[in-house]
Amino acid sequence: MMDTGRKPQTIKRMNKALILRTINKEGAISRAELSRKTSLSMPTIMKIVDELKEEGLIIEAGVAPSIGGRPPKVIKLNPKGAYAIGVKILPNELRVVVANLRNNFVARRVETISPFSGYRKILAQLKDAIREVTYRSRVNFRQILGIGIGVPGIVNSSSNGKVIFAPNLRGWENVSLASDIEKEFDVPVFIENEARVSALAEKWYGIARGVENFVCIDVAVGIGAGIVIDGELYRGHGNLAGEIGHLVVVKNGPVCNCGKRGCLETVASNTAIINMVRNNPTSTIMRLCKESENSITMKEIIKAVKVGDKECEKYIKRAAVYLGRAIGYLINIIDPEMIIINGEITLAGDVFFDPLKREIDKSAFRAGKILPKIVTSGLGEDVGLIGASSLVIRNIFKGPRKV
Repeated sequence: MMDTGRKPQTIKRMNKALILRTINKEGAISRAELSRKTSLSMPTIMKIVDELKEEGLIIEAGVAPSIGGRPPKVIKLNPKGAYAIGVKILPNELRVVVANLRNNFVARRVETISPFSGYRKILAQLKDAIREVTYRSRVNFRQILGIGIGVPGIVNSSSNGKVIFAPNLRGWENVSLASDIEKEFDVPVFIENEARVSALAEKWYGIARGVENFVCIDVAVGIGAGIVIDGELYRGHGNLAGEIGHLVVVKNGPVCNCGKRGCLETVASNTAIINMVRNNPTSTIMRLCKESENSITMKEIIKAVKVGDKECEKYIKRAAVYLGRAIGYLINIIDPEMIIINGEITLAGDVFFDPLKREIDKSAFRAGKILPKIVTSGLGEDVGLIGASSLVIRNIFKGPRKV
């Protein structure tokens, strides 16, 4: 029963979101069954269903099997009724997609950027990429519900959508990304830290569905963690939760972009591994990169590992040890049920996971309990984009309050 102290419009929005969630969950459902599952009256169901049909968000889907009498008509979500734009910002590229209500991508664009070009230059490139991907999708922009953006840095997602600091993007400090994009496209814009966006994708669509306590770790140019506690994304007091890439793991180690020395990112990120291999390339890696050290990427390093390159194996194992140590500390603090690791480094298989798990076992306090499941994402490299578009899509299912 709804709280009668709420304003009628608020109650209506909550009922609408409840109906959409139920239709989305059930796939196809009759109006009578919808009334039973939501505990809403038939007049309320009929009125809101008519409105949702008018808005194009749901469609008639034939009839249900008859159990005696006239078979009831069923309705379902219309994937083409509305769309979201998802953006993942990386230090070296922009990834932009248009997704339908089922979060299936109908168009995508990848744009190379320089991490040193500054906020205004990258903002202009992002605006162009959004226009281009919308054009490619052939979607009328009036059907776009909003834009969700995953950012590699500290963001204030709860109020003004500011990027507080992105250490791997020069000049990205206290920039109003959400409002700058909103002014340009006149749709709601939602921003979130990229690792948290990945965690949301796993919670809503991936391997963490039904898991209340888990950590999703992104290993890429930098390293970050999205933390979910009791089913809710945990951001911390100053939106700093999950910045494990800046745990100091090597005393007086390499200088990090954050200004400190020996951060996890400096020894276990893709950037760190690539730099180590470039400084000491093997004949195998040079052959794979056609004798160009500047062409060395994680893809070539993983290929070298697969054919038995011991030097490349050494760097992957070294990164795994440092990452395992950090994860062990995280387990001691949070006690999650599951740790999800995303990134190309996981493609090294046992070369990566064996030393990682050994180090976790050394660092984590177990007291007779089993360690969390250590798994990789089933969503692949699109996990961040799925999460970004979800910031928009899931918003229509949750109504005016968090559910």
